[in-house]
Amino acid sequence: MVRGSRQFHSKSRRCNLEAPICFNCRRRGEPCDYLDTLFGLESSAWSKTDQSLSLELDSVVSDLPMATLHWFLSTIPVFPVLSPAETAWLAGMLQQQVRVSPFLKLSIVSVCEMREWVDSGGSSDALYVAAHQHSIDASTRFRLTQLAVSDRSWPAALAFGLNNIIFQFAQSQRVHGVFDYITVFRVLRGTLSLTAHLRPFLFSDPLHGLLALRLKQPPAALDRAAAEALQRLQGLDNVHVHCAKAIVSLAGWARAVNGHPRSWLHFIGWPVAVTPEYLDMLEQGDSLSLVIFAHWTAFMHRAPPRWFSKGWARRAATDAMAKVDQAWREHLDWPMAEVGNETPPECEVVVSTG
Repeated sequence: MVRGSRQFHSKSRRCNLEAPICFNCRRRGEPCDYLDTLFGLESSAWSKTDQSLSLELDSVVSDLPMATLHWFLSTIPVFPVLSPAETAWLAGMLQQQVRVSPFLKLSIVSVCEMREWVDSGGSSDALYVAAHQHSIDASTRFRLTQLAVSDRSWPAALAFGLNNIIFQFAQSQRVHGVFDYITVFRVLRGTLSLTAHLRPFLFSDPLHGLLALRLKQPPAALDRAAAEALQRLQGLDNVHVHCAKAIVSLAGWARAVNGHPRSWLHFIGWPVAVTPEYLDMLEQGDSLSLVIFAHWTAFMHRAPPRWFSKGWARRAATDAMAKVDQAWREHLDWPMAEVGNETPPECEVVVSTG
């Protein structure tokens, strides 16, 4: 077995721990053994054939305890306040999806385990490994299922997509290891196609009404300091075309969310708007790309604090700004001041319906 991740570690390359296979291994077409690398354990996902994996996962075609589903609903930032009746209804709907979509059970379990790991202060390697293994198995099962989004399957696809975002944010809280903000950014970008497929089903479902009732209005307008920071970016001369497009889309996005992202559609709004070329420049450490990214993370820092993303925006901004060349540092005053705030403004996170 080719030790993909170990090769990258031995060459001082970054393994982003993306399930079910890290970015570098996927790009090179090699098996990935990051669990083996991190903890001296053998990852089962790539040592089995698809047939044996399918047989093993037959055991997941069963109900989850309702108490687990209730706890899961309190864990994901979709419904800040639910009545007992609403919780029971949603738990029942999830249970129905679990019965026909085994990957969803694995996905829910992985998020619950990751939440327990975060609550433990990251002290339990066993929980971390279990969460990763269940995430790997869920992703593999999802690919084997080749799910066609329909009026029956869309809730499972929505829950799986949200769980994947939550999981990627949560795993970045691991203190020891590489902090890879690019992976989270890619995951947010990757939800565009799923969102487009799910939107018609969501809007025609009773769930849409429940979400709309939970949607609070954001602050009235973009604050002056943020608006001035965006104006300074837009006033830069001789900017690469893909950076110029990223600045224009960032300004439009910031005004659309009034400087306070609070829903999943808000979170993905700017990542899906940038070009692949901008993303390449960001990954290569281009200073202006990093400056623009730092401004976005400063806005993301204003999002309501949640267990899975606690400190992510500040850490991403800090890491990105540390890579900016001295000549560009004068453009970092606003994001540096913003992420220096100890307590982000309080407001609710919900799944936006528009």
